[in-house]
Amino acid sequence: MVVRLVSFFILFTLASTTQAELLRIGLGSDMIRINYDSANLGKSLGQVELEAGFLYSEQNPTSDTMGHLGALVRGESVEAPVIVAVGIRAYFGSADGYSVGGLAIGGDVALAPESWNGFGLSGIFYLAPSVVSYGDAKGIQDYGVAATFKITSQATVNLGYQVMNVDLKDLPTRKVDDGVYIGVDLTF
Repeated sequence: MVVRLVSFFILFTLASTTQAELLRIGLGSDMIRINYDSANLGKSLGQVELEAGFLYSEQNPTSDTMGHLGALVRGESVEAPVIVAVGIRAYFGSADGYSVGGLAIGGDVALAPESWNGFGLSGIFYLAPSVVSYGDAKGIQDYGVAATFKITSQATVNLGYQVMNVDLKDLPTRKVDDGVYIGVDLTF
């Protein structure tokens, strides 16, 4: 438990060196995900976001802890209500007691037309193949979809389904996270 708390504190401290833009918290029946995003870099050339995230899961007989640090380039379409981001994430943590990590590429997409009156859809996908995985991992996949509803300009609730798989060397794939969650995004 102490290691998990120290890991979260380190991630939160690293992310808080810049001004926060978004705090995302998701809760499932046996997991918690926390993401902290900042969009303060490169505004004159395009929006670059830095992020830090933490996942704690008790889905398996042994608990799993994963963290990530990432950088994304985000763009919005003037003609369509679509926001797309692409970037990299460095994953690290413990799955089934094994030390795992990897460098993933991927991104997210959000669709929220004004005619939907606050409702929207979003999805994420990140992949770290074996060539950029380390420790006891030979691959990491992190993906999910969500339905969102904007309550105010600073608060959005979401209901989604998220999966994180870690392919372990000489062992079956470990499902670190696989299930429905409810969450809130706070912008400040």
